[in-house]
Amino acid sequence: MEMNHWFKGFMRDEKTRKIYDAYKFHGLESRDEGIKIGMEKGMKKGKQEIAKEMIQDEMPIEYISKFTKLPIEEIEKLTLKEF
Repeated sequence: MEMNHWFKGFMRDEKTRKIYDAYKFHGLESRDEGIKIGMEKGMKKGKQEIAKEMIQDEMPIEYISKFTKLPIEEIEKLTLKEF
């Protein structure tokens, strides 16, 4: 109860409330950025897994690059790891 009373008083001050809102906003922004980065990493890993399967099926590197949108250099590195 005492904490709630303190918090209400704390939030009445406009300058403090703006600072709190800025921190809150940036926290959400950071979380969203983290989610975006995680999704991008996951998609890249998925593309790499598909490329590895295509390499095993002996598909031409140019086709692998075309369908996965991975750079040829990255596919060549995956090829070296496979064999």
